[in-house]
Amino acid sequence: MPSVTTRLRSRLQALWKTVHRAEKNGMLGNHSAITEEFLRKNKIRLVPHTFDRPDNKPTYSSCDPPILFAPLSQSAIDDYPIDADELIDPDTAECDIDFIEYSPPKDVDNIYETRWRPNKCTEFLFSYLENWVFGGFPRKNIGKCAWALSDLSGITRVSIPHGLYLGKGISKTTGFPNKKWNAAVYEYRSEDDATQYPHVILLSRQSDMGHDGSMMHGELMQLITAMRNRAYQPMKGINEDDAAEEDIQDAQGPEFLFKDEQRFPVLMVSLVGPQHTRIYYACMDGQDVVIRQSPLYSLEKKDTTTLDYLASFLSSKRLEEVKKMELS
Repeated sequence: MPSVTTRLRSRLQALWKTVHRAEKNGMLGNHSAITEEFLRKNKIRLVPHTFDRPDNKPTYSSCDPPILFAPLSQSAIDDYPIDADELIDPDTAECDIDFIEYSPPKDVDNIYETRWRPNKCTEFLFSYLENWVFGGFPRKNIGKCAWALSDLSGITRVSIPHGLYLGKGISKTTGFPNKKWNAAVYEYRSEDDATQYPHVILLSRQSDMGHDGSMMHGELMQLITAMRNRAYQPMKGINEDDAAEEDIQDAQGPEFLFKDEQRFPVLMVSLVGPQHTRIYYACMDGQDVVIRQSPLYSLEKKDTTTLDYLASFLSSKRLEEVKKMELS
């Protein structure tokens, strides 16, 4: 009889194919939103969620299903403020930390034909937030072994080739301009050069308008792809030819890096139009996929509080599930 993880792996592979074909099968609404019917038929539970920053980690791990990431505290972020003096260009005396506020002309007929189109605004936000969290903007008091907030939690960027990039889904760079997406992928460094962790963090950007209470095709595709790719990540490394493969053969358990995992947790900060953001947390709950979704937060104007809030989640500490699951 197949193990629990083997069944989850097959479930994620089948779901990945279904989500990939959602647009072709007419299952998308306006602005590439996934329909409620699609979610229901495919046992995906989209749950509104307020991602607080609790003082104690058990608050998250005790959720059902558990959230296996603990956001960095605001006090930890405050200990390492951005060093704006280091960003002054000596030739122009201008600061390289300038934020582009969203201010399209009021008489625009089609925002998608202007510099304020969603894919350009999320491209800027992506770069800015990446610098804010992952080391582009220098911070005061960072020690010799850390360059960025993400280093405080042992987070590292995943580069190609890697099992997390198997097949399509993390990015879509062809097609209509408002139907593209991309993401940077992060994981936790091994503490002993042997133990690997299933947790995945995504910094994602979409190229269309986001709306509260709905989920875009690109967002769902990225979450399911990250979970599916983690489930199928081989014990040994892969090459670029392997990474291009779409169909994955279900090998024997010992060949997989996470042969006993039952959650495949993914945390994602998604950047959407016009110049907004939201947080997702996805994991398996038996054969169901549970996706927690925050409200939209505006970054049409620079808001250090919101930037730090997002940074705390992108720099989360990983959590282990407290109680062993009992799944049939």
